[in-house]
Amino acid sequence: MVKRMESGISKKKILIIHHGSGLGGGLVALIGLIKELKIDHDVSVFCVFDSDAVDYLKALNVTVYLSQSKFYKKYYNLFTHSAASYNNLMNSLKKIYLFFLSLLNIFFFSARELKKFNGKFDVLYLNSLFIADWIPVGRKYGFKKTVVHVREPLDSGFAGKFWFRMLLKKYSDLIICVSKDNLKRINIKNKSICVYDPVVVRESQIVNLDIRDKNFIYLGGSQRIKGFEQLINSLEYLNDNIRILFLGPIDEITENYSSMNFKIRSVFSSYLRYDIKKLKLKFENSDKIIRIGKVNNVFDYYQNAIGIICPFAKPHACLPILEGLSIGKPFILSNVEGLNELPINDVFLQFKNGDYLDLANKINQMSEFSASKFLEISDLAKDNFKNIVRTNPNVSIILMKL
Repeated sequence: MVKRMESGISKKKILIIHHGSGLGGGLVALIGLIKELKIDHDVSVFCVFDSDAVDYLKALNVTVYLSQSKFYKKYYNLFTHSAASYNNLMNSLKKIYLFFLSLLNIFFFSARELKKFNGKFDVLYLNSLFIADWIPVGRKYGFKKTVVHVREPLDSGFAGKFWFRMLLKKYSDLIICVSKDNLKRINIKNKSICVYDPVVVRESQIVNLDIRDKNFIYLGGSQRIKGFEQLINSLEYLNDNIRILFLGPIDEITENYSSMNFKIRSVFSSYLRYDIKKLKLKFENSDKIIRIGKVNNVFDYYQNAIGIICPFAKPHACLPILEGLSIGKPFILSNVEGLNELPINDVFLQFKNGDYLDLANKINQMSEFSASKFLEISDLAKDNFKNIVRTNPNVSIILMKL
């Protein structure tokens, strides 16, 4: 491993705080980030929650610490204010409770955890905007600099305009945003920079599927914000030879609909009352879906697909776009903010968000591309990816100069 040492820059001891609880996009991006940082720095990770993520991180040969307080194991959850969400009265009431927990974390519990590392690290690095309640006490325990990695699109309103931006302005030294859309939403120009996530390309093997079908890949599971609703509603309008490789968890359509928890949430959500059960039936009965579920390496399945469907219903920075570009795959994207800011002209088709017929038409259109058209797109996609990598700032070098 080659170390980069130049005048005016220095190696740092970095403690990353990670909030995730499984192999989602945040963890995949973090794995890529850690591999990059380890070239120049000493990296350790503090996991707020004990989960499968711990094992993935330990496999990177970094020291992983776990929170010990009962507060995190039983009560604490993230106070979020994301544009990539659906709001209703119940969610608003829940946010009041989560804000109270966030205050408890700021004034009591985060200090108890971070004081264990007093003087041992140079940089406190938060892997999410919505764990900003960890940064106010960082300086007190010897962290010279604080970095916040903004992976979520901050929503407007009081919490967005005042609370989170106040914490970032007052306590952070550097804000790294994973998209220009996120950068614009944060709007703290003197501290912020846009850095696209590194792509973690692992050796893949092609999973044998029927080559007579035109396979597309979708990675959002049953999450509504990732386009599950409009994808499922588009299925009956797809050409006969099209199949969707369906990756990701399906918790929303496997939960117990007769449980008291679901019934209470349904009171506040027409989607839960009227739509989710219909979508579940369409999902289960469709011959267009090839269920894959959770996987450790999505590249095994990218190789089987002629295109990637990213039908996000809410603003999003989409790591699968970068992953697909790296191996020359075209995309079908919704027109939500944050998806089409990359230089990917001529390698994607776009549909109007919420219009599942338009989505179906775009899938059908791409399925009819000629072999020469796909080859042309593949070359363009790979060239675009090389340009993105070439111009993308390097987080490790940025931290060396911090």
